Amino acid sequence: MPEVDLILTVSAQHAALANELEQRLAQQASVQRLAPKTLMIEPVTLILTLAASATSTAVAVASLAKIRAETAKFQAETAKIQAETVKIQIENAKAQAEASALPPAYHLLRDIQAWLVAQGQAEHVRITAPTGATRSFAEVDDAFLAALLARA
Repeated sequence: MPEVDLILTVSAQHAALANELEQRLAQQASVQRLAPKTLMIEPVTLILTLAASATSTAVAVASLAKIRAETAKFQAETAKIQAETVKIQIENAKAQAEASALPPAYHLLRDIQAWLVAQGQAEHVRITAPTGATRSFAEVDDAFLAALLARA
């Protein structure tokens, strides 16, 4: 029975996908031989030999189509994750920029508030603004701190 040698390559950053492909291919009846994959820096290479009878060729083509579809799905998921990562990085950068624009006194008061909340004592400690407005640390919010620090 004639045989067909194929080489599948997967970028090194997706080595896990290459491992999964290797495991799936090893279980296919149409795969006559599966050489050990070569783990080069770029790309990961799988070499397989398929039986070339009409039935097994059809099975092999269907298997390869399925592999291509799974690879495309994996690439789409990877792109989605990368987009989410970029979105989170942008949000973090914005938050850091906003935080660095706030005065050190704001951060100190928020740290005190967080500590008091953790101790269960925030309602027992009050802060009074120069305007005379008084609140417990349990009631302190950004608007109150902004007003407090604007007059300081």
